[in-house]
Amino acid sequence: MLDSEFWSICNSALLSLPPCLLITPNHMHFRLPSPPIVLTGLLVLACGVRLIHWTRVDIWQDEANEIFIAEGTFGETLERIRQSEMRPPLRYYFLKVWLYGGRGTHYLRLPSLLFSIASVGLLYLAARIRFGEEVSVTAALLMAVISFPVSSAHFCRSYSMDAFVSVLAVHAFLCHLERRSSLHRIYFAGAVLLAVYTTYFFDFILAVMLVEHVRTLRRGQLERSELWRIYLPIAILSIPLLLLAPEQLKNARAHRWHAVGADFYQLLEYFVVLGAGRIKNWDFSSLQNFVAILALFFAAVGSRNIVKSDDDVVKGKDAGLYLWWFAGPVAVIFLVSLFLIGLFTIRTMIVFAPAYYVLTAAGIRGLSSGAGRAAIVAFVAGANVYSFSTSGDLRYITNGSRKAGEFLVERLESSELVIHAEHFTYFPLRFYAPQQEHRILQSEVPWHWGRGQVPEEHLLRNLETARSLPGFWFVQKRNQYSMFADVEADYQNWLWQMAEFSAGWPAGDKRHGKFRADAQFLIANLCLTHYTPVLKEGALTNMDVKERLKARLRGYLKEGVYPVPVYPDRALSELRGVKEAR
Repeated sequence: MLDSEFWSICNSALLSLPPCLLITPNHMHFRLPSPPIVLTGLLVLACGVRLIHWTRVDIWQDEANEIFIAEGTFGETLERIRQSEMRPPLRYYFLKVWLYGGRGTHYLRLPSLLFSIASVGLLYLAARIRFGEEVSVTAALLMAVISFPVSSAHFCRSYSMDAFVSVLAVHAFLCHLERRSSLHRIYFAGAVLLAVYTTYFFDFILAVMLVEHVRTLRRGQLERSELWRIYLPIAILSIPLLLLAPEQLKNARAHRWHAVGADFYQLLEYFVVLGAGRIKNWDFSSLQNFVAILALFFAAVGSRNIVKSDDDVVKGKDAGLYLWWFAGPVAVIFLVSLFLIGLFTIRTMIVFAPAYYVLTAAGIRGLSSGAGRAAIVAFVAGANVYSFSTSGDLRYITNGSRKAGEFLVERLESSELVIHAEHFTYFPLRFYAPQQEHRILQSEVPWHWGRGQVPEEHLLRNLETARSLPGFWFVQKRNQYSMFADVEADYQNWLWQMAEFSAGWPAGDKRHGKFRADAQFLIANLCLTHYTPVLKEGALTNMDVKERLKARLRGYLKEGVYPVPVYPDRALSELRGVKEAR
């Protein structure tokens, strides 16, 4: 794809690698089964690995939020996307149609599973067009077993669909370059439109494709009219997305993760995730680091091999597409995130992962020893399968939302409310107990979600409403995201909620007093506490809410939930001050 002039800038670094790591025709030793058999084996392997822990996790907050967006009318869904999301609408409308078939956990996650498996097969077919059989098999094998794409199959989220449409579009692009028939032109245009309406990150890949089409035109291998027939319909049909862009850009700036930008640690984490996935809630194990470094090394080798490739091994000069499919977009997105706005989010950048596995496979293929190549692939694959099967990306494995929802359906009186300490419990319990009345006890709208996904009436700024109720259930998480927690904000929210529960009612109110906890249940990592009003002044019982809060804060401190322990200490100190003042 890329000639020597195009590579003049990056050749100096890549050419320093040992010559033994270059691909040569003499290295092609393996005789693989026929492509249909190979493809079937890859799909079976991908399916088997993805079924590990597939539905072990309850529907969690991001899934429940995405389902809520898709549940309204077509107009309501579009408005929720416009107000709260940062992606095109196709995924949500696909989910809307899918929801007509049911709401079971297996059913809702089935599309993610199928898209993820299909991506493996498509990557094999796409890589075969420009590489030898061994490279394409290795690339597809890596995508079949590495934890990052595997975990995308486990959630009712867009990530596996993002990867699928990107590989589909690349396959269609390469097919069009090979044959240039009307059928392949339609295939390419249709695949591009699907990708454009699924993820904005595909636009970076589309830019690479457009550059290559222009280069093909300049070589006299493509008619100018054909380019117009391809890209003009794509441009016209993509215009509706421009109507969403201004509001969604505001959403990106308001979003907690996007507003903070990116740093080099996040870039490092991305490469770790690409090679070895996430293990034990964002922590890097030594095995994970080693596997990720190994994959990154061979990806660099593969990039050099593409630069210096022999046409007998890399069929044609278009293999550089895979390098620029990965390197170009990742570099641009990182720089934009570093200096302008935080677009660099690891899970959404799965669209570039398939190209990374092709580069890694090309690097492994450069080893002269067939046994060495097999050993490297077996080690990377085995380490990922072992890590995922024993730990995996199971941060939400004990969230208990399903059981808590069933519990509330059975226990909640008709006149009572379910009040949530935060939105992380609000979304999944609203999914599992939709017939109940849910509220969030927060003084302001959480992040960007409140505008599109949380009805205004579901936001409680005080407990005035609860005073007239016979009781309510208060739902809290027993753990937090220590990596992302805004400690100061969490602490302030604790103080505010504590004051709401422990404050006496205003003088002159016929029913005056405080709230007391009369029942508490622990379900996985959720704490459900039932509160009733105290209808007269006097000492509270031994289940005093202040004592409960004090014990809970001490528990959080013991568990190391807060990265800076001064805040729980401050909270306990101020809690004692509040108690003495009362």
